[in-house]
Amino acid sequence: MNPRARADSTFVPFSDVVVARTVELARKARAAMLDETAPPPLVDSPKCPRCSLVGICLPDEQNVLLGRGEAPPRRLNPPRDDALPLHVEDPGSVVGKDGQELIVRREGREAHRVRLIDVSRVNLHGGTTITLPAIREATRRQIPIGLFSFGGWYYGKIQGHDHKNVFLRLAQFSAASDEGRALAIAQRLVRAKIRNCRVLLRRNHRALDTTIVDELKNHAERAARTKSVETLLGTEGNAARIYFSVFGGLLRNDVGEVFRFDKRNRRPPRDPVNALLSFAYSLLVNEWTATLTTIGFDPYVGYLHQPVYGRPALSLDLMEEFRPIVADSVVVNAINTGVVGPDDFEVTATAAALKSPARKRFIACFERRMEELVTHPVFGYRISYRKVLDVQARLFGRYLLGEVDQFPEFVTR
Repeated sequence: MNPRARADSTFVPFSDVVVARTVELARKARAAMLDETAPPPLVDSPKCPRCSLVGICLPDEQNVLLGRGEAPPRRLNPPRDDALPLHVEDPGSVVGKDGQELIVRREGREAHRVRLIDVSRVNLHGGTTITLPAIREATRRQIPIGLFSFGGWYYGKIQGHDHKNVFLRLAQFSAASDEGRALAIAQRLVRAKIRNCRVLLRRNHRALDTTIVDELKNHAERAARTKSVETLLGTEGNAARIYFSVFGGLLRNDVGEVFRFDKRNRRPPRDPVNALLSFAYSLLVNEWTATLTTIGFDPYVGYLHQPVYGRPALSLDLMEEFRPIVADSVVVNAINTGVVGPDDFEVTATAAALKSPARKRFIACFERRMEELVTHPVFGYRISYRKVLDVQARLFGRYLLGEVDQFPEFVTR
């Protein structure tokens, strides 16, 4: 060995203490690798905010739910995701791949080009298609491809291999087969939904009767006391009927007779407002399905919504508390600000649907809402609604795995 290199080197003397400590650390590392239970989160560690996995681990958020640590949770950075959904809506459009980019062609001509690293998911609406090379690359990168009908009905998705976290799915299935635990989960979700409906009405209704506010409050409290999922569904249905009975009061007086809203109807929606609500719910359930699949859940096994062939029950469960504050809010905003107008709908005797140009504008309105920063009611920092879905889903997974005692409700004030 070069004497100069020896002089510049730092030597660690090999004592029995050092050897024993090294062996012990190696043993603990192997045990941690084989353990099915994640280690407890670090408390107020200065390493966590700079870690690339902090948005997955969520140590501060877990410690808040566990009552550990005194410092408030540190804000997640960045507050928004860099990658965004790509919506392809024009009939006849074809999504292809060119190197590290996706290309949207219309009538053989290039209409749009986007880098794959900037795409979180691809949503194909109506008569649009995607090439096999683009599908192959999207599935390799775990970019889900959502499939929608021309009228906005969510058919399903194309995605690569399932997530490797089989233990999360086992915990999900175990909780679904436990009637008491499934009911407790469903109760929290329904209660949060009703409370958010109440908040939306109080903030935006033109002339809200206080009895409606009181009725919704009573239904939220009743949801927490129900003895079965069937009774809970009845409570949720009654609350929804009350909420939608005054939903028209969220719309401006001068929006026109086309947007007169009497009650909720669907499959198919028979008037423009119901068409917008159904489309917004389809977009939101697609967001939840993609989020849950990415984390490792089975989106088809839920707690409030019982298993039905082809229905993403867990996506529908977890989107409940976000229906009023995301989907309904987008519909009200789109109508009141003129994003969609009376002439933007195809209305027949049995159904109503958005026309193509208006559908683009409405999707843009939905995406702006998903990227809007909101203060998390439990953790106090501001992140986008899209990132909120990810945080809520991951903490719900921690709850199912027994790492935290309860998952947070997302209720705006």
